[in-house]
Amino acid sequence: MFPVMFSGRADFRQLYVAGYTVRIGHASELYDYQKQGRYQNAIVSPAKITLPFNHLAYESLLFAPFSALSYRAAYLSFLVINLGAVLLCFLLLRPRLQNLGAVYPWLPAALFLAFLPIGAALIQGQDSILLLTLLVSAFLCLESGMPLIAGLLCGLGMFKFQIVLPIALLFALWRRWRMIAGFGISSAAVTTISVWLVGIKGNHVYLSGLRRMSSELRPAEQMLYHISPSNMPNIRGLAYAIFGSGHLAFWVTAACSALIVFLSGKWASRDKSGFLIAVVVSALVSYHFLIHDMSVLALPLFLTLDRTVEFEGTGQSEQLIFRSAAALLVTPLLISYSAEHFYLAALPIAGLLAALTAHMWHVSNHRLRSAFGNGQALPNTSANSLE
Repeated sequence: MFPVMFSGRADFRQLYVAGYTVRIGHASELYDYQKQGRYQNAIVSPAKITLPFNHLAYESLLFAPFSALSYRAAYLSFLVINLGAVLLCFLLLRPRLQNLGAVYPWLPAALFLAFLPIGAALIQGQDSILLLTLLVSAFLCLESGMPLIAGLLCGLGMFKFQIVLPIALLFALWRRWRMIAGFGISSAAVTTISVWLVGIKGNHVYLSGLRRMSSELRPAEQMLYHISPSNMPNIRGLAYAIFGSGHLAFWVTAACSALIVFLSGKWASRDKSGFLIAVVVSALVSYHFLIHDMSVLALPLFLTLDRTVEFEGTGQSEQLIFRSAAALLVTPLLISYSAEHFYLAALPIAGLLAALTAHMWHVSNHRLRSAFGNGQALPNTSANSLE
């Protein structure tokens, strides 16, 4: 893939040019589609399609130093950083993957190397691995009893707000206020920086562009922005495949997403393991979610595999969870065989969410019934038996 990526056809193209736009003092042009196209053709390579920068503007500051290098040097430099981030995630999670390591010592490392979304993010020069690193760090902070810092880390991931906002919403439904306070502080800070960076006019252009890429996305806009919901493994992708690109698909997506968030907030775990559920939910309801974004699922997926691998072949309910996770592990391969139907990858994500939520609900109800039957005080029904 290096010849293709070096030719400027990687997603890194838009991030590199966004950094360049800010570095030369033209931050107000960050969301100007025509000017971004001219910059990309001039400093990267000529192309018929412009890849729009559709993240909050503060992220462009991260890529401004890379724009001082040639495109190839910047691409390789960011690849090294992404590889380092993958290694960091592996080292942070390795103590929690001991059951998989007991199957084969090399299995935990192999999962990181073989999970196709991580490979796609590496090849494309995408920022999804940076978000995965933030989420892994936030999860470990929750485990260590530091919800405020966990929230701060999640808020820093607002460059993909469509993923981190559902996580924050679930924690608000669970009334985890310290986590929400941290999220509010960091997300407000980066949003303020973004608004200041591009100015009032630039933000108006940004919001208009988001609307055209979402509720008003027609075939013409799909060609213009190089976005197709059929490539999205989420509720939106499924709704688009069934109902087309009209307003009906938009409202079906909104209604189903709201229902999933509500049910997960009502039935799923409220303790630190609820974070894993929240990440799965965010993947499913995220309005813009592509294969490289599935990198964030490595956190709940690998930990779920580790916690349930010993139940395979036992016939217990945890066996269903393990098999749901195993199905999700291999589902991204669909992109290699039928990319136009990649929206079907949403089904294994939904299957894993359903299996995890149903199990937690069953365990909570069982403990309640036991407590009533024994005349004991009500236990904390948010416990997760997978820990």
